[in-house]
Amino acid sequence: KKNDLYCQADQVKLDTIHLSVIASEMTALQLYESGEIDLIGQPFSMIPLDAHPHLHEHEEVVMSPSAATTFITFNIAEFPFSNINLRKAFTLSINREEIAQNVTQFGEEAAFCAVPPSLKNNKHKAIYSDGHVEQAKKLFAKALEEMSITQKELETHLVYLYSHSEANHKVAQVLQQQWLKNLGVQVKLGITDRKNHMDCISRKKHVFAQALYRAQYADPINILDRFRHKDNVKNYSSWENKEFQSLLERSFAESGEERATTLYQAEALLLEEAVIAPLFHLNLCYLSKPYIGNIEFSPVGGMFLERLSIEFPLSK
Repeated sequence: KKNDLYCQADQVKLDTIHLSVIASEMTALQLYESGEIDLIGQPFSMIPLDAHPHLHEHEEVVMSPSAATTFITFNIAEFPFSNINLRKAFTLSINREEIAQNVTQFGEEAAFCAVPPSLKNNKHKAIYSDGHVEQAKKLFAKALEEMSITQKELETHLVYLYSHSEANHKVAQVLQQQWLKNLGVQVKLGITDRKNHMDCISRKKHVFAQALYRAQYADPINILDRFRHKDNVKNYSSWENKEFQSLLERSFAESGEERATTLYQAEALLLEEAVIAPLFHLNLCYLSKPYIGNIEFSPVGGMFLERLSIEFPLSK
């Protein structure tokens, strides 16, 4: 409900906004199409992937870049991903373009860097690329030798964790297939609800897992700073590096291109160590009825509700 004590109460257009909690993404879409819901999608909920092909043609669908990235986090404090060559092998054997173009289907951009381009003035400077399967195979063999373990023994430790959603499940399945095809390794999938998933990766109880970070403010440091200290609850990988810390500290005394270069060096170091494996940068995708006006977003993808309005007469 509208709060008359809000500092900009005079700009709030609606007296009440009703939010519905609906377990099924498809049910929510059906309610939208029947006119019972006026707005669905991000940042509040997902749109079902199976419905998306025809949504491309829907005049009410809106997509825009978001300062968020889906990535793989490796728990480097525990066996087996304490081995950097194993982390690199799994990272280089991923085909991100296949996932971005054929799985997510929301126009996402394959992630070849850690920081979303929308936080870097849309500069799409790649740090690495797809298509390094042969190198991944060599690194995988080297990792097995370094760990004195067979592939079959390794497979008993490989459980890829992700939270329950249609999109996450499809991404996890494709990754499982890519690792089997490119490395010949069988990875088990572990699915849980979002609450338990976040509890698991926050307490570093995972082997490797699918995760997402979303910037809270429009600056690359908001993403990179979570990796500064290994005991940060959002540093799911338990990684810490003095050179990385030094680069972040240096950036605080810099500005402009000088600061951007320093932060890029920190980002490159993070990926060189294969701490995480970015998969794709997210787009916001939502459907809104034509009579909903003044939909506004922050630079990082949050929706402002203050000035939402109904722009047609409800009754004649």
